[in-house]
Amino acid sequence: MKVLNIDTEYYLYPKDIVSQSDFAKFLNNTSDKFISLKKLLQERCVEPYFISEDIKEVVLNINNINEFSDAEVVVMENEAYEQMLENIKKKLCKKCEYKDDCEDLREVLCLNGTCISFCEE
Repeated sequence: MKVLNIDTEYYLYPKDIVSQSDFAKFLNNTSDKFISLKKLLQERCVEPYFISEDIKEVVLNINNINEFSDAEVVVMENEAYEQMLENIKKKLCKKCEYKDDCEDLREVLCLNGTCISFCEE
């Protein structure tokens, strides 16, 4: 799904806005200093994969936005995320030197099969 990447954080597009150019027009035309957006939290997942239960309504000060762009992400329910994570873990972690030391794989193991802590035995 296409979302907004605003200053390295991810947000769902506001209603009726589907591109970064539409978002730029929206920002230029609004008289509001603050806008409400739905943020994709990166606390229990590794981008570009996000958990639908971890979407939070936030308010942004548009004067503090430095840059934004389109981004492609996958948003899924926690149960599906957990199942995919377990499948990746079974394949990747058995080859890793740190397999017994990883505490929270949700912070390091991406569903695309990459891991920032991976070191082959």
